[in-house]
Amino acid sequence: LVLDAWDAPAALDSTWCLFECLACQSKDAELEVTLPPVLTTAFHEALRSDFAAAAAGPTDVSIDHTTSSSADERAAILSMIRDEGFTTAEANAAIAEHLSDWVSNEAHVALRSDAANDQLIDGLAGLLKRRGRIVEAEALCRTLLRVREARLGEDHEHTVLTVGALAQLLVERGRIGEAEVMCRRVLKANEARLGERHARTVDAVADLGVLVHAQPGRLEEAVVLFERDLEGCAALYGGKDVRTLAAARNLGRAYDELGRAGHA
Repeated sequence: LVLDAWDAPAALDSTWCLFECLACQSKDAELEVTLPPVLTTAFHEALRSDFAAAAAGPTDVSIDHTTSSSADERAAILSMIRDEGFTTAEANAAIAEHLSDWVSNEAHVALRSDAANDQLIDGLAGLLKRRGRIVEAEALCRTLLRVREARLGEDHEHTVLTVGALAQLLVERGRIGEAEVMCRRVLKANEARLGERHARTVDAVADLGVLVHAQPGRLEEAVVLFERDLEGCAALYGGKDVRTLAAARNLGRAYDELGRAGHA
């Protein structure tokens, strides 16, 4: 598939081209995506400067908005898509996933000449996470953390956000103890920089409570954190807000487990 642009490729406006992409994927055939060299260079620069916007161009797929040479051809292609077992929405998602993998490959190439570009690393790590490539995303997130610690300092907002992102990846890999260490670091930094009643601090308390609760023998610790979370949410959002109600449910379940249902 040769693209004539990375931001609005004409090929993605063709119903037939998208069907060919889908057919390759559904039959496990290789689909090679390429840009002319001058456009590849421009695409890499765009990924470095605004990853989200650059990555959206070649992955914004909608069969409903494509064109065909005739209404009959379009109807036939849509019928073939259904015959492959896809709804239109499923077909869009499948094609976008394949193109996202191509974007991630190009981003890796862009990183070779700009290995400390934190925006590029951050965007690529997020893309890999969304694609379920958690091990790769974790490795990039650790690289991003080292870059931001060196450039911005350990307590900078972006550094702390990266620590939180790493904690989420560790949770997805089942490494709860390591994730707890990261969450405690986030909480400590937010308390110092934002104060105990800031939304991010309260969120960090809730995240830590969930992690502690997931570990055997630490229910009492979890209750203390859930109590603090509920208090913070009530102060910030009021008693009827969905965040406060969620905090109350967490605390109620923990009380039940301790046999203290009267407190819930």
